[in-house]
Amino acid sequence: MEKLLKAKSDIESKEIEGRTSLLIAAENRHKDVFEILLKAHANIDVESNNGSTVLLSAAEYGDEGIISLLLKRNLDCNKGTGTAARRLCWH
Repeated sequence: MEKLLKAKSDIESKEIEGRTSLLIAAENRHKDVFEILLKAHANIDVESNNGSTVLLSAAEYGDEGIISLLLKRNLDCNKGTGTAARRLCWH
């Protein structure tokens, strides 16, 4: 990951479902990658095509470490709509 950042890779690029590297790291509970992306100023308020956010993903997959990192930053806790937010409410 650090090599990609040094090569000036676009950390905000999205895959077909609209997820950035930060969102994918949250979903997969890769705290080390998540921290590297945070230090590179990745957008914490990004929203995927289905309305999932980094915070919703971290909460859905139960990663308290990532949630804690996010809550220390100025993120929009009310962001997130659609399927992802509804799934979280049902848990």
